[in-house]
Amino acid sequence: MPELQSIINRFDEETCQEIIGKPACSILMKMEQEGVKMSRYKQIIYKLYSYEAMLMNQNFREIIIDTLYPTEISDLLFFLTKEKEEKPYAQVKTILKKFREDKFRKLYQFFGLTYEERKEEVVSFETVLNCQYPLYAHQRKAIAEVIDQLNRYNRILLHMPTGSGKTRSACHSICYHLILNEPTVVVWLANTEELCNQTANEMERAWDALGNREITLVKYWEKSKADLKSVRDGVVICGLAKLNQLLGKDSLQVTSLARKCSYIIMDEAHMAVAPTYKNLIDLFINTNQGIGREIKFLGLSATPGRTYNAPDEDLKLARMFGKRKVVLQVDGYSNPLDYLVAEGYLAKINNVPLRYEDARTELITGLNIPTEVFRKLSEDEVRNILIIKKVSELVKRHKRIILFAITVEHSDLLAAALQALNVNAKSITTKTDTVSRKAYINEYLSDSEESMVLCNYGILTTGFDAPKTSCAVITRPTSSLVLYSQMVGRAIRGEKVGGNKEAEIVTVVDTSLPGFESLASTFFNWDDVYESNSNS
Repeated sequence: MPELQSIINRFDEETCQEIIGKPACSILMKMEQEGVKMSRYKQIIYKLYSYEAMLMNQNFREIIIDTLYPTEISDLLFFLTKEKEEKPYAQVKTILKKFREDKFRKLYQFFGLTYEERKEEVVSFETVLNCQYPLYAHQRKAIAEVIDQLNRYNRILLHMPTGSGKTRSACHSICYHLILNEPTVVVWLANTEELCNQTANEMERAWDALGNREITLVKYWEKSKADLKSVRDGVVICGLAKLNQLLGKDSLQVTSLARKCSYIIMDEAHMAVAPTYKNLIDLFINTNQGIGREIKFLGLSATPGRTYNAPDEDLKLARMFGKRKVVLQVDGYSNPLDYLVAEGYLAKINNVPLRYEDARTELITGLNIPTEVFRKLSEDEVRNILIIKKVSELVKRHKRIILFAITVEHSDLLAAALQALNVNAKSITTKTDTVSRKAYINEYLSDSEESMVLCNYGILTTGFDAPKTSCAVITRPTSSLVLYSQMVGRAIRGEKVGGNKEAEIVTVVDTSLPGFESLASTFFNWDDVYESNSNS
């Protein structure tokens, strides 16, 4: 089989000029005074074209075919077809006129070249555009319904389970509102520092991705000294206690904020009918009505009720939101909790009741548990030993455990006892200083592989976002499904949102006291006081 180099060496001057291009050859001849030698032409051809390129170019390929000796062209035809023809030159040109990968592979092989399969460039007319602040499908469905409802009505409650993305979804609705209403102010109300911080972080990310202009984000809680009268366009995140305190000192500041506010969001909305908070909300609503405008009011809650079985209280809350709520619904699932677990948004809950029977505690059948009973339980050594032994067992399979104590003293006691048993335990209560509190929380949120138990009382039931928490120990009895749900919610973040596949919920069940063993079938507990419970 001939080599291409030997064939190219057979080219005459005219053939070389045809391949190089006669205009270029003309310039070359004028520049080289002694004339252009054939070797110079061949040198230029080698630099201009690879062997592969010459074989792929139909014009050059046919020049090469015409340069082959009769025996060579016959061999090439037979190599390509296993046949012999009387007019091999014409036949080979016809075969190679249209690209066929199998024939060109043989053509390359004939000249001792390696054929690399041609990969046709696929031109796509579809491009996936990334989103910097996305929502999951269930969140998009829920918030779309919220926006639709707020366009028709002024009040609505969004009912989504803990860990399903209420805050993130609501931040989308805020961005939508700010874009359509310029300038305006949106006010977010929350009752804890943790909730306020969480919302501020989410809002910054949301507007950075979705915003259409520069706005002001005011963080008004704890030690903030912001001037609320100066806000013209943006979002004000308020601690309820802080804003209520301001109302007593400088009501004109709050009224000024209310006049500019067109959209108010209440986190943990089941608290909205508490007298202190209701007065604030009424001020915003009445102020807007006074200037001939209806303010939009959105409540967020995983538990849209006040109690477990007191419908009158629940009805008050439902009426505050016009008896309308949007409920997370997913096709194919009767309960959205099942969907959230199946898709990895929530962890699969393993409920473990830790039963304790104390003959000294009188049987209580009502909803309210006397303070004295709480005190007795917190000091009950047998009960505390039962809890400590269980937690000592749990740290062997859980890296992050949150424990809900009965009192401030109870939280401190359990943490100290666990530390004495070489369990890394810390206590956070209303009496914990700010420095220690932040240090304990940062340690708990760290990537350390050492197991840690965070005991608390009255602090971490809401707004505390620690996805790595895989176990909650509930030692305080409660008749409040709201409170119980909030405590459980601290430990049920699923894998898809940075949490765990499974979560263990250990509940101390005092057999003489009212309480809960699990959250099973409680999602729809308050539906009967709302006119609509779906986003269909």
